[in-house]
Amino acid sequence: MRRLDASLDLAAAQERLALADAALVTATRRRDVVAEAHRTAVAEVALRRARIRAYAVRIYKGGDDFGDLAVMAGARSLTDLARRRALLAAADESEVRRLRGAVEAEEIAAAHLESAETDRAGVDAARRTFEARRDAAHRSMRSGGRLDGWGEGPLILGPSRLTAEDLAGWFRSSGRRENTTVPIEDLARFYMAEGRDEGVRGDIAFAQSILETGGFHFAAGGTVLTAADNNFGGIGACDSCTRGWSFPSARLGVRQQVQLLRTYADPRLTSADLAHPPVRSRPERHGVRGCCRTWLDLNGVWATGAGYGERVLQIYSDLARYALTKR
Repeated sequence: MRRLDASLDLAAAQERLALADAALVTATRRRDVVAEAHRTAVAEVALRRARIRAYAVRIYKGGDDFGDLAVMAGARSLTDLARRRALLAAADESEVRRLRGAVEAEEIAAAHLESAETDRAGVDAARRTFEARRDAAHRSMRSGGRLDGWGEGPLILGPSRLTAEDLAGWFRSSGRRENTTVPIEDLARFYMAEGRDEGVRGDIAFAQSILETGGFHFAAGGTVLTAADNNFGGIGACDSCTRGWSFPSARLGVRQQVQLLRTYADPRLTSADLAHPPVRSRPERHGVRGCCRTWLDLNGVWATGAGYGERVLQIYSDLARYALTKR
């Protein structure tokens, strides 16, 4: 189990690092293109300023054979003089407008360059984070799959290693057919989302449901639980019980299971701490609150059968091995 989770961590980190590498290349190319556009804009501003300075010098010196005053002096009549003066004024104003436009374009290019630099820096920082995670996963693999906080087996609380696609894909590949109120793909997404909301390993909670329901089978004629109950964790079902708990939707059935798992794992959990209002049971009223940090601790607590936690983790191991073949 430890090595499997360490392998999944490494595969996920390598995948994210590859994506970050590609994103960094894209961000760098964009930065370079924008930087070139900015350099062009700066050069255009310099050119326009130089033309206006040269124009001012010619006016100050009184012009030359090709200067503005010389053009005016060549007028053959007052009408021609007025026309030439208007043309010179228009040319002067045109240069000013061109300078103004060049300055505005340079300011826009500078803003784009700053944005591109910021984006690239953010991508580079994310890449370094993923690189650190990859290195940590490598170290974990070299140490035999040792993971922080495990103690005696994987913790109930923590991030999932698998995805909804992994869960549904494994189920479909096994040849099973779900007898549930929603497709297995939806159930897998519910476990991932509810697990993420409560900080519970939704991927292992899914494996627990495989054990509790016989692969989401709910045999026809069942009395304790049926498909319509949307109860995937065997909650309220026992050897001497006539009925287990029932929930109005599959999502709420998954939510109750995940909330209960968090209650078992967190000794200080209150209803106010939950990401969603309690479905049916309040953590404060559970005498077993905080009894079980790991999935192996559920032995004899969640279910009376021997090796309950080990069987859940065996199913999860099959899920993890399947997922690793797809990485």
